[in-house]
Amino acid sequence: MTDPTAPDERAVYADLLGWLLARIAAGVEATPPALLDAAPYEGATAVGAIAAHVHGATVAWALGIGAGQDVSRDRAAEFASAGVPAAELAAALRMLASRIEVALDHLDPARLDEIVTPSKALYGEGDPHPMPRRRGFASAIRHCAIHLGHLEITLDLLQRSDR
Repeated sequence: MTDPTAPDERAVYADLLGWLLARIAAGVEATPPALLDAAPYEGATAVGAIAAHVHGATVAWALGIGAGQDVSRDRAAEFASAGVPAAELAAALRMLASRIEVALDHLDPARLDEIVTPSKALYGEGDPHPMPRRRGFASAIRHCAIHLGHLEITLDLLQRSDR
C-alpha cells in the first residue's frame, strides 16, 4: 500500500536536482573570474568546464532520458568550454533546474516505469543499455552530487594555490 503522505517521486527528483544545481551555480559564482577557466594542476578540469559538463549531462540524463524530451549533447564540448562568464553559467544551471521542474510536473508518473535505451550521445561514457526513465533522474542526481564535490575541491585547490 502506498503511503498517502509520502512525497511524489517526481517532486523529490525536482527538489534534489534543483538543490544540487543551485549549489553548483553558487560555487561558479564564488569563483574569482581569473580562476574560472584555470585548472588546479595539469590534466584537471576547470570550474567553468565542470559547470558546462554538469549542465550538458543533466540535460541529457534528466530531460532526455528521464523526461523523454528531444535534446542533444556534445560531451567533448562540455569539457572544452572556456570563456563563458560565471553569471551566464550560473543562470544556465538555474534555468535548467526550472526546466526539469516543469518537465516533471507534466510527466505522467507511469512514464517513470517505461524502459528506454538511450542514444550513445545522451548516455555518455560506456555502452547504453535499457533502463527505466526514473534511472535518468537518479543518474542525474548522482552525477550532479559527484561534480558538486568535484567543483568544491577544485575551487579549494585553486584558491590555495592563488595565495
